[in-house]
Amino acid sequence: MAEDFVIEMLHITKEFPGIKANDDITLQLRKGEVHALLGENGAGKSTLLDVIQGKIAPLRGRVKIGQTVRFGVLSQQLEELEPYMGDTIREVLSNYKKYYVIDGKETSPEKLCERLGFTTQQLWSRIGDLSGGQRRRLSLLLTILDEPNVLILDEPGNDLDTDMPARRLARHADPGDARPLLDGARDRPAVGAARRPPDAYARRRGPVPAPVQRHRRGRARGCAERQDRHV
Repeated sequence: MAEDFVIEMLHITKEFPGIKANDDITLQLRKGEVHALLGENGAGKSTLLDVIQGKIAPLRGRVKIGQTVRFGVLSQQLEELEPYMGDTIREVLSNYKKYYVIDGKETSPEKLCERLGFTTQQLWSRIGDLSGGQRRRLSLLLTILDEPNVLILDEPGNDLDTDMPARRLARHADPGDARPLLDGARDRPAVGAARRPPDAYARRRGPVPAPVQRHRRGRARGCAERQDRHV
């Protein structure tokens, strides 16, 4: 791998039956860069993020990951919270270090939760009882507490207000460790301001296949249902 690049994806193509999710995508990330993958629902953004993590293999192309890379991933459906649905926020936070350095100061995970809008009383709430926005804020915090050096955020704005402190926390989680960040966003920039215009896109050419149209309709219904439950 070239010394300057933390991650390299070269000419990535990924297809599913009747669907070309990614078509000849090249993406190279240096330390400290922010990239946004912009595209409509079903365009292949999440597929590309899965290829980066090694969850699925591309049909063509190569992926090169630096030896010291530690991924932190905020998924669309928040699968990472599933094992903790019966636990309280405090119980989940007890699995992490007692103190972290944020903006040059030591602070506890509980205090970070309060910075994300949780009250002291809410820390006794069970994960399964939280709203969609609360779960996403908590999941973002847990992702950062794992101390990754590469953040992958798959549509992180779902259920979050654009001025939420969660977005600032992601940007300042470890100011001493400039990290690449990837954001699979439909229509908004990556967390924080991208340091240069996004130069990688999950894109599709030609008519949208029927399976993708059905997928989009399902996603739209799911988003509407989450919005109805949002507190």
